[in-house]
Order: sequence, then structure tokens, then C-alpha cells
Amino acid sequence: MIDANVAGAVYDLPAGPLAASVGAEWRRENIDNRHDSALLTGAIFPFNVTSNFISERTIVSYNAELNVPILRSLSVSLAGRGEDFDDVGNTGLKPRVSARWEPLAKELTIRGSWAQGFIAPGQQQISVDAPFQT
Repeated sequence: MIDANVAGAVYDLPAGPLAASVGAEWRRENIDNRHDSALLTGAIFPFNVTSNFISERTIVSYNAELNVPILRSLSVSLAGRGEDFDDVGNTGLKPRVSARWEPLAKELTIRGSWAQGFIAPGQQQISVDAPFQT
């Protein structure tokens, strides 16, 4: 896995610093599920005959976030993330918007957010070679 992120204050606003973050990640996922001959032939009761399963995929991810202080007690965050899987394709940009309000300094904080997400199917879910287990 290779992961790189850069974050920091971009500009000073009256309510506080405008902060930004950008990042990228490259990773490889592997499954190497090899069975012994007893499982491969069904010689062990009550297990069904199974087969070996070996799979690999590469994922490239990217993300960005911007934190904007509106007032000293109110800030808004805008973020996005995307992933490109070599086996299931590109997820596109998935946004997130959140807000944080502290009406009673350090005693009460109200937060809210909205986001879109994506869950990639597992390697065994998309492979025609995956063994079927009951």
C-alpha cells in the first residue's frame, strides 16, 4: 500500500483558518485460499468438496476536503472521495457535506452531515472461479 496526504491551512479567514487536505492511495488486495487434498476431494465430513481460490485486485483512491469556518462557532466541511478498482471499475466522486455548530462554547456541539458512499463487492462475490460453499 502507498498512501500520501497533504493537509494544512490555506488562508486565514476572520472566523479561523481555511483548511484543505488532498490525498491519494494505491493498494493491492489478495486472496490466496488453498485447501489440502482432503477438502478438495470431500473426504472430510460434513464439508462439501471445495476448490482453491486465488484472486488479486488493485485499487487507486483519491480524496479532498475543505474546512470553511463561517463564524467562530460554525464551520462547514466539503469533501469528496473516489476509487478506481481494476475489477469493478470507477466509483466516481462520492461527496460529503458536514457542519459543526458550537452555540455554547465547549459545552454544546451540534453536528450534521450528508454523504454518498460505495461498497465494492468482495473478490469472491465477483469471481466466477470462487468456490461455492454451503
